[in-house]
Amino acid sequence: MKEAKSDKREEKEALAPEFNLEILEALVEYSSQPMLLSEENGRILLVNQAFCDLLGQTKEHLIIVGRGGVYR
Repeated sequence: MKEAKSDKREEKEALAPEFNLEILEALVEYSSQPMLLSEENGRILLVNQAFCDLLGQTKEHLIIVGRGGVYR
């Protein structure tokens, strides 16, 4: 019985990072506030439609140009 509980807990823990990423993506995407999440090197990880609308650019374009291209 303990083994089954342990297996279930390990399965939940393995899914936790993926679940948290999905929540973060949804929070960013559906926010009415412009949001951009990038790495230190400028690679854009997430950008929402409000940010795209603010700059008049598409998500695809912003991801290609990176953070350095956004703030020129």
